Amino acid sequence: MVSRDGAVRGILDWGTYRARNLPLYDLCHFIVHDRKQESDESLNAATIRALHPRRLAPIEEAAVARYCERLRIGERVRRACELAYPIEVPTTTMTHWDYDRPRWVEVNFGEALAASARGRAALGSPGAGL
Repeated sequence: MVSRDGAVRGILDWGTYRARNLPLYDLCHFIVHDRKQESDESLNAATIRALHPRRLAPIEEAAVARYCERLRIGERVRRACELAYPIEVPTTTMTHWDYDRPRWVEVNFGEALAASARGRAALGSPGAGL
């Protein structure tokens, strides 16, 4: 979405739209894919490099912080969403593909899923306080 003066006002991604979706999903997706394109690495490596643990560039952090502030997302929920990213991507992907790609999740997110599991354990019991 662009205003009359050409400023970007919002980005709509209808390719991943679902009635129920995680907050931060699309923003994390942009960040991870930018990292992937920078160094031609796998989604797995880009996810780990950006989110596990969180290592955002100042401009990325500013965008995420502003997003969280506007949606009133606290740090604990933000971290839970970042940790769920390597689970959400395959779920959304498999929902929108007409066929299944064997081992796609393992190949692209195996290490990121393990890092996510370690991070979720650090947050406490699943769903606690979220």
